[in-house]
Amino acid sequence: MNVKLPVDQVKLLIDKNVFNSRFCKQIATLGAQADLLFPEPQIGAGYLQWHLSGEGWRTFAACGEDEKSVVAREYRRRRDAMKAVLKNSPIMDSILTIPTNEYIYFKENDGRTEIALAAWGYRFHNTAGTGELISYTTVETVQSVRIGFMWDKQLLSFLNFSLNNQPRQTFEDGLFYAEDVPVGKTYPIELSSGDVFSLTVEQNRADYIYDITRYFTACVRITRDGSAGNGKKCSIAFNGNVYDLVTDANGEALMRLPFVNDLSGSVADEQPECIAECDSECLKKRPAADEDQLLFEFGSVEDVPAEPKPELAVGSKPAPAPEEPQFVYIRLKDYDGFPLADIDFVLTTKTKGQVSLKTNYEGECVVLREWFSDKEKINVSFTVTPEYQKTHDIHRTKSQKR
Repeated sequence: MNVKLPVDQVKLLIDKNVFNSRFCKQIATLGAQADLLFPEPQIGAGYLQWHLSGEGWRTFAACGEDEKSVVAREYRRRRDAMKAVLKNSPIMDSILTIPTNEYIYFKENDGRTEIALAAWGYRFHNTAGTGELISYTTVETVQSVRIGFMWDKQLLSFLNFSLNNQPRQTFEDGLFYAEDVPVGKTYPIELSSGDVFSLTVEQNRADYIYDITRYFTACVRITRDGSAGNGKKCSIAFNGNVYDLVTDANGEALMRLPFVNDLSGSVADEQPECIAECDSECLKKRPAADEDQLLFEFGSVEDVPAEPKPELAVGSKPAPAPEEPQFVYIRLKDYDGFPLADIDFVLTTKTKGQVSLKTNYEGECVVLREWFSDKEKINVSFTVTPEYQKTHDIHRTKSQKR
């Protein structure tokens, strides 16, 4: 982009013997320290020209009032930094003078604002020049904010999102830190999953955590002898957690469960099996992202017509019945025997190696018996972190690791 001015319309405020190509390069280098661009003027036939590299440059005069206030504050901050770099040079004010505010240009580039002064060191004839932007600078209360996204009570690390249409990413602790955000301003937030939020900064509120968990409902339906199985005990196991349920008057028991997510904060394509058990009978299904409910129906033998048994040849043996899956219940407790609920732990077995799991709200976790070899001892390790202790009642915590 090129900014042009007729030579006879402007007056140079710096001694012509000083204002040369070498001097302009020195000012550009000093300006880079203050994050302020000073393009070198180029002389044409009857005009001056300043080149701004790249696309997307806009003049300050074309901004809306709200945007002018934001740009003016940022420009004043960089202008003050430039003054500090110049260290009260006698030509400091001349360098920072422009004909009008129309010669302040800015653009957004990779999440940051670039600001350039075209026609710096010049003013129109019979005018004093400008460049302060004091009247556009409003005093606002600013504060730091922390933004995070939660899935099943866990903050998501390294999650990409956009804040005010600029790309951002949470840190390892699951939070993104923004400094000097004006109180009362509203900013759009969008995730690659399609989730959209609106952040309005409130005074004295630092944390803005958005729950993006998606759930499905596991429904157990029990029928016995043609009637609803009222008051029947059953269980549902999913993603390392097991939940004990009792059916209602309609013979149904419901459990709302969170899907397993992927790195983008969406439902993962491959979900673990969901296992429902009743009276030693076991049913397995795998939830899909487009399903709201998994239905497990348990009926009595009388409800299902018996299939005819195939006749066996003389001397042949019937095929063995398939084995029912068996489960191992792991319970973690503190020193006084109270359950360690919602705690992450690592299970190590000979067949599976190290597997990351988590207890439920009763301190339990269910895994398949086939993960263990015969007579193998269970090897479990976990850490009681300070963050965990803040939200859970730990009795007689003798050490941080067990």
